[in-house]
Amino acid sequence: MEITSITATLGAENFYTRLTDGTHTIIGDEPLDTGGQDQGLDPYELVLAGLALCKAATMRLYAQRKGWDTGDIQVHIDLETAKGQKPKFSSRIHFSGKLSAEQQQRIIAIGDKCPTHRLLEAEKTFETKVEGA
Repeated sequence: MEITSITATLGAENFYTRLTDGTHTIIGDEPLDTGGQDQGLDPYELVLAGLALCKAATMRLYAQRKGWDTGDIQVHIDLETAKGQKPKFSSRIHFSGKLSAEQQQRIIAIGDKCPTHRLLEAEKTFETKVEGA
């Protein structure tokens, strides 16, 4: 079993949140129109960032194993949400290297199987506990 952990610390500055894994730190916040200061990525953007990173890394690993020249890999992900409807993720991928159309399609198919993509598709369980009470 593998456990990945993040700690979010929300201080007195409304929604400005310090996120850390113990080694790295990033800032999350809410947009101005929801009472935040817009000084970091919002929660949905953080999820999209994780998905984009995972897809790009998975595609690069596969291409390296095949000896294919992807050049830079750019992953753009949109999340569409509407009340009463399932969220919709849309990805656009750009390779600056020299790949055939077949190679591009194969790499994209592999990217769609990245661990974060599978996590978002999987059935989930949630457990929340209060510490120190």
